[in-house]
This record gives sequence, structure tokens and C-alpha cells, in this order.
Amino acid sequence: MIQLKIDEELCIGCGDCAADCIHQIIELSDGIPSIISGGENNCLQCQHCLAVCPTGALSIMGLDPQDSLQLPADVPSSLQMENLIKSRRSTRQYRQENVDAETLDKLLKIIAYAPTGMNRQKVLLTVINDIETMDTLRQRTYTAIQDKINRNEPLSDKQKWLVGYIHGWQNGADYIYRHAPHMIIASAPRGIGTPLADCVIALSYFELQSATMGLGTTWCGLAIMSLNEFAPELLTELGIPDDHEVGYMMLFGEPTVTYHRTVQITSDRVNFPKLKKQ
Repeated sequence: MIQLKIDEELCIGCGDCAADCIHQIIELSDGIPSIISGGENNCLQCQHCLAVCPTGALSIMGLDPQDSLQLPADVPSSLQMENLIKSRRSTRQYRQENVDAETLDKLLKIIAYAPTGMNRQKVLLTVINDIETMDTLRQRTYTAIQDKINRNEPLSDKQKWLVGYIHGWQNGADYIYRHAPHMIIASAPRGIGTPLADCVIALSYFELQSATMGLGTTWCGLAIMSLNEFAPELLTELGIPDDHEVGYMMLFGEPTVTYHRTVQITSDRVNFPKLKKQ
């Protein structure tokens, strides 16, 4: 039930809620919004109607508009966003300490606002939030690689490439997980339409918000490949559902490295197509 409720004393009959409804299931009756007959099943639960109401007269799904952040709020300027994006770097040097639980909780609550295809909101964030568990994951990953080598089984080209990292591990280096204290795994059900995109969007939000909170991150494709190729059972132990597709994994933690300027990247890989009219 979407529970559309209107405070008629606050409603001014502007119709903004009806105009912004993506599936057009809201209509005005005597100037008061209501759901059209049979429209409830088409609701995306996007809450745009709640957000667009200028007087806070509309409630949906039991949500009080007064509990929402009132806009306009203090948002970054265009220059501030530009500087944030340009200054983002992959962090491969971390402090060996856990991120404060309050900081992590705030971060995870913020990225819940990341958009998803058709507003499915099905992305599962599996967070390794303590160094001890992360160290166990590290050890078991490299052990699985070594076990494969010891069995003298044929290796795929991808496995041959990953095997090289075992030598670094034997000498104290962690080229897969970079000695990061934490990792976040974004996964989503395969049948939702856009599982991979939804996961990458969520981690993109996580990455940028982490940067504003003094945390470093790294997109860790090596972790995905290593676990898929050598230790898929670890994904199950970590609680990734069998019907989920892992979109990506990201390392994070307090960085020990400081960058003093941005890198320099060109933007010449842009295509502006023209189409012939028919």
C-alpha cells in the first residue's frame, strides 16, 4: 500500500505532484491529489510527489514530509564538485586501524540515496568493517591461489596472471587487497534489469562521499577476479546470495598517503553524433 495522504489545509492544489509522477497515477479531484483507479500497482515508490510538494501537504508510504531534508540545502558549488572529482585518487596505502563505526554508519546511510534502475533499490552492500575479518579474507584468498598451484591443475590465462601475486604475498606485499582494513561489496539480483549499473552507481556515491570524510578508496577488480577464479566459496561465506551478481568491490580506510595536486587527464574521448532525419 502506498498510503497517499493529503493535508487539505496545507494543499494549494498546484498539481506539481501529478505533473511529476513518472507513471501519471496521481490526479486532482476538486483540487486535491488522489491515486487514479488501479494506479497503485504502477507506483515506483520514488517519493517524487512527496519531494515536489511545495507546502509539505503530501505523505506517501507512511512518510512524514517534515522528516525530509528541506531544500534548498547547503550543497556544493559547481567548482567544489569539480575539485572533488578531479582530486579523487585510488588509495593503495592505508592505516592499519578500523574506520570509526559512527563515520561508517553515516556513510552507508548517505549512499542509500544512490539511484537505481526503475527505483528497484535492490543493491546489497556487504561491508567488511573490521581488520580481523579483512585479514582472514586476505589470508584465505592467497591460500586458495597457492592450493591451486600446488595441485598442478591447468590454469586459465586469467588465473596465470593472478598467480603472480602469490610471490608478493610471500614477501609481505598484498597486491590484491593493498592491506586495506575494509572492503565493501555491491551485489544485486540478476533479474532486476540493471544489477551491474546499480552496483557501480552505489559505489561511485560511496567513493565520492568517502573522500569528503577523509577516507581513501580503491576500485578492486583484482578482488573480484581472485575470488571468482580461486575462492568462490568465500563469496557465499560473506553472505552474497546465490542469485546475486557482484557488481564491484571497493577497498576503503584511513589513507596514509597525501596527494598535493591533481593528475592531468584530457577529455578528448567524447563523441557528438548527428543522425539523418527520415
